[in-house]
Amino acid sequence: MKQRLVIATLIFILLYTVTAWSNEKLYGNEVFPESQVEDIREEVYKKSTVKDKKDNQATGMVSLFSIRREKTVGRYPTRKGVILVTSDPYKGLIPTGHAAIVYNNGHVIESVAKGVIMGPNNWNISKKKCIGVSVKGTSVAQDSKAADWCYKQMGKGYNFNYLNVSTRAKFYCSQLVWASFKDNYNIDLNTKDFGAAVHPLELANNNKVNVIYKK
Repeated sequence: MKQRLVIATLIFILLYTVTAWSNEKLYGNEVFPESQVEDIREEVYKKSTVKDKKDNQATGMVSLFSIRREKTVGRYPTRKGVILVTSDPYKGLIPTGHAAIVYNNGHVIESVAKGVIMGPNNWNISKKKCIGVSVKGTSVAQDSKAADWCYKQMGKGYNFNYLNVSTRAKFYCSQLVWASFKDNYNIDLNTKDFGAAVHPLELANNNKVNVIYKK
């Protein structure tokens, strides 16, 4: 009897997971049409890369500007509170995009399928495309606190309803990063491209950030 119950439970979980993944992947494509996302990606990569002045304030060191290695421009971000964006797809979640916030030189805070976690800060290696942006209207200390705010959300689940950005019970990747600056400093990094939904690339495609790194 127990064995049948276990088997039935496993079948239910499998069917639910496959159905949910399929539905949410389709829903994601509806909210973020890939052709529109591609247009924004091209806009973002046309942006000029500038020196991250706050990086010097945080480290007390002079960062090298316009370091070019294997089609990269700028210094890869390790400063706490810098936003990382990639146009690479992430496991069928948000189409062609993912976002995170730097926590330290070895880790980022990000929301993946299992929810908000601490991940490796190695996007310059693990991603085909990567952009680092620094918010213009904040200090080094404020960026650090934004990352700490994201850290406090660890353990919360993934928000598959991309249009529901008001919830703080769960997060999708770009919603998490967006909320950290919106809730703490009333800096809205969202655009009107997808209505209320926040695509990762929108975090880099607005006039409130400086692009400091591109791969």
